[in-house]
Amino acid sequence: METSTNGLKIYTLEPTAVKGQQVIYYSRKSTVKNPVAESDKFRAVVAASFPTLRIYDVDGSDDVQPQDVFKAALDDVLATVAGEILLDFVKGNPTATAIPADLLTFTAVAARLATNQTSQRLNGETIAAWYDSTTMQQAATTRYAGDAAKAGKLREKYISLASNNAGISSDLASKMLTYLEGQDVSSVVAKAVLARLAKLMQTVASADDL
Repeated sequence: METSTNGLKIYTLEPTAVKGQQVIYYSRKSTVKNPVAESDKFRAVVAASFPTLRIYDVDGSDDVQPQDVFKAALDDVLATVAGEILLDFVKGNPTATAIPADLLTFTAVAARLATNQTSQRLNGETIAAWYDSTTMQQAATTRYAGDAAKAGKLREKYISLASNNAGISSDLASKMLTYLEGQDVSSVVAKAVLARLAKLMQTVASADDL
């Protein structure tokens, strides 16, 4: 990736990223209400890759790669928000040829996610309704060998994401993300849950090991 004292180079054509890097970009459409010049429709930068997830085989305790669909869903959430940050910067600095690298770190993107979720007004009822519409309760009952209390506790942990102080540790957030594997995460609520868990992966707090 090209960096300078001014930050990450902003490209007008899609650049190439190597291992350990990612392309962050936005692509705008021109409409009658919001016309966009052809030369302003696309911008991109090459930045350091964000942390990824790995799923743990509960039975064998082996670290394995998550399914492509699940990983792609989380990556999409992060990439979309990173693109929003780039777009906002370019709109405010139309002649800039570089963007400060610290605006596109994982920490910065997670902070933007938190801001976005606040505006979405995610609450316990919406999370509960979403959770109950999935197969997660059934999967949790199987995972905990029919222990309804522990399965219920997992549900409560997801519902607690409605609070800004959920008390969920980084390790627990990572596990909760892996439990979403195989679920439909295309809904607004599911994406908000994914985003909040991604942000909590940075925290250092204590929580029960589910």
